[in-house]
Amino acid sequence: MPTLSLCMITKNEEAFLEGCLNSVKSIIDEIIIADTGSTDNTKEVAKRFNAKIIDFKWGYDFSDARNESLKHAIGEWILVLDADEVIAENDLAKIIKLIENKDAAGYKLIQRNYYGKGDFKDDYKESQGFSGYTPSPLVRLFQNNKGYFFTNVIHEVVEDSIREKNGKIKLTDIPIHHFSALKSEKVQEQREKMYFEMKKKQIELTPNNPKPYYEIGRIYKYKKDTIKAIQHFEQAIRLLKNYKERLAIHDFIYFDLGEAYIDAKEFEKAKPLIEEAIRLNPKHRLAYFYLGLIYDEKNDFEKAR
Repeated sequence: MPTLSLCMITKNEEAFLEGCLNSVKSIIDEIIIADTGSTDNTKEVAKRFNAKIIDFKWGYDFSDARNESLKHAIGEWILVLDADEVIAENDLAKIIKLIENKDAAGYKLIQRNYYGKGDFKDDYKESQGFSGYTPSPLVRLFQNNKGYFFTNVIHEVVEDSIREKNGKIKLTDIPIHHFSALKSEKVQEQREKMYFEMKKKQIELTPNNPKPYYEIGRIYKYKKDTIKAIQHFEQAIRLLKNYKERLAIHDFIYFDLGEAYIDAKEFEKAKPLIEEAIRLNPKHRLAYFYLGLIYDEKNDFEKAR
């Protein structure tokens, strides 16, 4: 079997790291951890798994930390996980098959971002106790020693560098179970503040990229600051018109701006935006719901129905 390196970055992850490492230890040849300043027992947990630990000064750039971990990997393939993620035992054989077949330079796994408390159930025991999850396809398994590297200060991706070198990327059905929702409110608040500052930094670095504007708009929308949310969503759409790459969030940019206008009671401005979201994604259920609300507000009950 080709050799496989697990590359991670950590900071104060003692509560989650052991579960992550236990989930994949049977298929991993080495563990590389770039630690960005843990003050708990994260390093002690990592040492129990014979991990190679690199102390890396945190510079508010996730890609820099990720790329530091990649520098030390000697496996033919690299698997990237966060400490609060696991891969189910039944899916490990699928990963082995992928790296044996070498059908692609990189493989997208489906990050399941679990949320809420509930009785959501499927074939995975990892999903139990949550209300549901939002899926996010990400390249987390890729060939080493090809010069691939992560880009973006936040929401870092390796996809761009693989495409630049004409590497083939394939989508898989393998889930990565992501449990950030289990972290304390204090930790989540600290993370949200840090993410907000990092997204502003990303705008400075890539001012023509619509994605960080959209993400900051989402934060303002969550905080009920509708005016600032609208400003950032509108800037994202202006940039989107000249952006070469089709983003996975393309329809959501229009949808979220439309929803913000609904919150502001500006239904006429909302309507074409929601319609555009539906045109881009005809299966966008919430968009149909909001379009129905708009028609209901206009007393066009037949169209609302």
